[in-house]
Amino acid sequence: QYPQLLLSLAKQVHLSSSRFQDLDSSDYVENSSTPTFFFQDHLASLPVPKLEDTCRRMLDAARPLTSESEWKEAERLVSEFVATDGKTLQKQFESHPPTYAEDLYLTDANLLQRAPSPLSAAYSILLYQHSNESGAKQITEAAKVVRSTLRFANALKAGKLRPKVWPVRPQMEAILNQLPFSPKPADFEGKRVLPLCMERHRCIFNTCRIPRIGKDALRMFNTSHHIVVLLKGHIYTFDVVSEDGRLASTSEIYHQLKYIADQSTAPAEHPVAVLTSEHRDTWAMLRQRLINKNAKAVETIETAMFVLCLDDDNPQTLNDQMNSFQCGTNRWYGKALQWAIKESGSAGMLAEEVFADGNPYTHLWQSVHFEAMLSSFTIDGKYGRSTISPVSLLKFDLDSELISAIDEAKQKFPQLKKSMPFHRMIYNGFSYHMLKSSKLSSDAMIQLAFQLAFYFVNGRLPSSFQPVNTAFYSGGRHSRSAAVTSETAAFVKAVTDGKCTDNNHLFQLLRASSDKNKIATLETMLGQSFVHHMKALEFLADQDGLNIPLFETAAYLKLFARDLAVYTTETMEDIAGASYSPSDKHDTTYVWYQIATKTNRVQMSSCHESAAELFSHVKKSLGIIMDIVQTRSALQQ
Repeated sequence: QYPQLLLSLAKQVHLSSSRFQDLDSSDYVENSSTPTFFFQDHLASLPVPKLEDTCRRMLDAARPLTSESEWKEAERLVSEFVATDGKTLQKQFESHPPTYAEDLYLTDANLLQRAPSPLSAAYSILLYQHSNESGAKQITEAAKVVRSTLRFANALKAGKLRPKVWPVRPQMEAILNQLPFSPKPADFEGKRVLPLCMERHRCIFNTCRIPRIGKDALRMFNTSHHIVVLLKGHIYTFDVVSEDGRLASTSEIYHQLKYIADQSTAPAEHPVAVLTSEHRDTWAMLRQRLINKNAKAVETIETAMFVLCLDDDNPQTLNDQMNSFQCGTNRWYGKALQWAIKESGSAGMLAEEVFADGNPYTHLWQSVHFEAMLSSFTIDGKYGRSTISPVSLLKFDLDSELISAIDEAKQKFPQLKKSMPFHRMIYNGFSYHMLKSSKLSSDAMIQLAFQLAFYFVNGRLPSSFQPVNTAFYSGGRHSRSAAVTSETAAFVKAVTDGKCTDNNHLFQLLRASSDKNKIATLETMLGQSFVHHMKALEFLADQDGLNIPLFETAAYLKLFARDLAVYTTETMEDIAGASYSPSDKHDTTYVWYQIATKTNRVQMSSCHESAAELFSHVKKSLGIIMDIVQTRSALQQ
């Protein structure tokens, strides 16, 4: 009954949309009568999975990736683990806060990454250009982006941002009431809803990742009212919030940015920001040297609300644009939020997962896209003037060692950028509505296509995880579920061995794969991820100096090899592309995809060197899947 309840629940879930006002009508993007964090105390804590359930799910996920003898060995050692050391480790795990596993996997793991930030910490989202004005597109778009972002931040700070919720139909609530560890619905605007945790929204403004030897630190600054602007290696700052809380108008921001653009005619001789792209330990040492004589300037950058990067390049292709957005010298890596605006007016968001996940960043993206990118404003006031504060150029006192370090970082950067080639693929004919009418999950079909493609390239199934939102719970961010299952393995085998020509049988394999994906996704959404739980137990065992044979088995190592990570965001039809940085050791291919339900297409992108070959086989695999579905649909008519 439990799997059937989860499948029923999957049919009920969809996202709510937000409402936006005109750009200069108010200093708040929204003025909700219900406070932003009204439901925080209502949210349940993340459930703690039972050790036995986690081990069962782990064995189930490992089966399609292992031989029979490897799986049997893991099964035997799991039984020993549950009866011995596992009990002790589970008690330790339960003594920590409910978010302990996610914090280890998402925060600590990222802070321990030592590779340069462009390689290991950041992801970017590219916006389409929607300028309605002629002439200075870059400054016009930048002014609107800044103003829109300020309105969002101001509404968040004042508690006027509308709470994020999922609507709950009566049948969905009835199912939730039957499930263990389910979140609790609440009343909101005359409807029953599932509130989402919004605590991580606080982490995207006035925050910075500070480099430290061995492990970085996170710092939040709640009182700053300024932003930082980077252009041609120069770094400027000006206040955007007055002492009495008024936000700078779009026109005021425009004039400030126009003044900056007119001042920066030549590139800076020693662009300090390039140091932030260095190896994290290297940057930690250089930062300490930098603040010896430049503490105030560094503090100004690190405490800023966010960073605006006015790029002086204009890449012609989307691939080159994305590569430039994510890996550019005109960045201060470590800030939670950076907007980069090209000369053409196209805008990109650069963010770091260590601070927050897709929920707050896509929330902000939607706000900026709908009101900044689709609006215009009248330029008034006096050039280079603001009633809030003047523009200041940050000046640095650099010794010979810092100058040499800047030169070295500049020389290394082209190779760093080259190591992150951006690849994008669009598949037309991906009919979301046909899949839905066939009772197939579109996301499950995407995951399956990647598994089939990986098999075509490598002759084996991948270790593949898909991120799943856990924001139903207090402090929940996201967890991971195993994308490869015995059901998906059966479909891959049926296609690749060429022996099965029965379309109905192949369709039933698709249906079984989809149903299993829905169950695994919803289990993870409800706080039952075996992935984060098991890795947290492994971490605790390592801390205690315990030698756990299970963690050294072929089954365990293959399961957690992390060949693929395929993820998506809320449906946003107008997004041009997104990417996620490759991992520290370049052993995981991160892929972002977006389904456009109106145009029957799916686009995907990655900045991993293996993505181009993989994408060509993904297109082939999607064609195979859609042919099966279309043939079945035609026979049903």
